[in-house]
Amino acid sequence: MKPKSALVVCTSPRTGSGLLCSALWSSNLCGRPDEYFAEDTRREYEAEWGCRGDREYLEQMLERTTTANGVFAVKVHWEHTVNVRWLDSVLGSGGTSVTDTLRSLAPRVHFVWLSRRDRIRQAVSMYRAARSGRYRSYDEPSRTSGGIHFDRREIEQLRKQCVEFEARWQTEFADSGVEPLHVWYEDGLADDYAATTRSLLAWMDIDVPDDVVLQSDYEKQSDATSERLVQLFTDRQTTRGT
Repeated sequence: MKPKSALVVCTSPRTGSGLLCSALWSSNLCGRPDEYFAEDTRREYEAEWGCRGDREYLEQMLERTTTANGVFAVKVHWEHTVNVRWLDSVLGSGGTSVTDTLRSLAPRVHFVWLSRRDRIRQAVSMYRAARSGRYRSYDEPSRTSGGIHFDRREIEQLRKQCVEFEARWQTEFADSGVEPLHVWYEDGLADDYAATTRSLLAWMDIDVPDDVVLQSDYEKQSDATSERLVQLFTDRQTTRGT
C-alpha cells in the first residue's frame, strides 16, 4: 500500500518525541509513528509481522501502519539514519541524502524537526534513563532508580551528543533544501501536547474532527532527582568556568 502522504519526525532522544508520536497515533489520522528504522524496533516488528528482508518489511510496514486516510508516519533519531538508505535499493529512489531517500516514501512528505532547547536537561534525562533502564513513566525500572549518583563527565558527553545530533539534522536540512516545521519541546509540547498535535495535523492539511480525543500514555519523568542532577551539573559548570 503506497501512502498518499507521510510524516517524518526528525529528532534525538529525550525531546518529547514519544509524547508527540503517541498522541499522533491516537488520532488515527497520521499513521502509527514509531522508530521503524531502529534495528531493535525493526526486529520486534519483523517477529510480530512474520516478515524477513528489506522489501517485505517495507511492504508490511506501509500496509499495517498507514491509516485509512492514506497517511504514513515514522520517527527517526539521527543515529538511525544509517539504517534508512536500504530504502533506495527497494524503491529505486537513488536518493543522494537521507531526506531524499525518505521523500520516496510517499508523493507528499512532511518533515518535522523536534528539538529541546535545554540540552542539559535533555542530557540528564538520557543519563537517568540509561542508568535506571526506565525510558517511559510506566516502564518498570530494570535497575534501581533511587540514589542515582552524579557523573559530570558522562552527562557532559551526552550533552555534546545532543548538540551534535541537532547540528547534523540542521546540516542535512540545509544541504537537501528541506524546510521542516521546527517544533520545540518547551514551546507547548511539554505542557499541552494535544494543542501541539492538532497544530501539526492542521499544518499537514489533515482535518481533525472536533470529537477526536488525542491521548498519550507518556508522562513527564522529571522530578527532584532530575533537578538535583541538573543543579550539580550547572554548579560544577559555573565553578569550572565552562
